[in-house]
Amino acid sequence: MKEKWIIFLFLGVCSGQDLQERQISTAWLKFGMTAAVLITVWNMVKNNIMWWEISVGILPGLLMMIYSKMTSGKLGEADGWMVLVTGILLGWRAGVTILMLACLAVCGMAMVLIIPGKADRYIRLPFAPFLLTGFLVWECFIAM
Repeated sequence: MKEKWIIFLFLGVCSGQDLQERQISTAWLKFGMTAAVLITVWNMVKNNIMWWEISVGILPGLLMMIYSKMTSGKLGEADGWMVLVTGILLGWRAGVTILMLACLAVCGMAMVLIIPGKADRYIRLPFAPFLLTGFLVWECFIAM
């Protein structure tokens, strides 16, 4: 339960920063990562969670960070860190589901902007608010 509140707070602050400044502070990303690691280690000891479950949850975020490096930042590296924290705290199924919901939401917004001609196909949208949206949809309708 505490993991969901931490994700909500983490993605909420990331969304605010991404919308206002078009970047997310490294200090906040480090805080989220530290919290995720500490809680996960505690859960591994207390609940006997296996290390491979955590490592599978990390993969989507790691792949996003690698892709960010390969494309010289066309996909923000902070987006990969946010997905990494989400996967560590909530597990790989929830992490991938939230990522897919966020991708659907950002595609929908892009269509809303591109089809009427309010933006071109090279528009850069902040991804953190869509990750927060994906988390809220997952929490309200899927994770029940």
